[in-house]
Amino acid sequence: MSANQEFTDSLGAFARVSADDGQNETWAFTEIDRSVALGIVQHGTPWHRHADEFGLAVVGNAIVDPHQRYLAAGGLGFILGDGFLDYGIELLTELYYRFALTREVAFSPGYQFALHPGYNEARGPVHVFGLRAHIEF
Repeated sequence: MSANQEFTDSLGAFARVSADDGQNETWAFTEIDRSVALGIVQHGTPWHRHADEFGLAVVGNAIVDPHQRYLAAGGLGFILGDGFLDYGIELLTELYYRFALTREVAFSPGYQFALHPGYNEARGPVHVFGLRAHIEF
């Protein structure tokens, strides 16, 4: 399920919830059986940078008991395959700012924080700094 809400002409939010039974092998993207995501996006209109935007999202992901048992028995997933772990909820946060230099060129520095990556409570936290470029020809 997904919901989007505009609060003003420049501020919006989203919420997404998904669930799977954990009985099927993962075949694309990543291994998630349960997920909740919340976020906001603020366009730069209030500070006279209409094409800029600021975004913040928080996500909680989990794999359910059948999926955990499959991995503990030696099963391999699309990304996971660590065997028996101290499974927990994977918590992610992303923060970014999109600087629009022109209509065709924008750069977005960002920061991501991951707690218990790969659903393993013994891992993390992980801090990821990045820079995205959007260039149209």
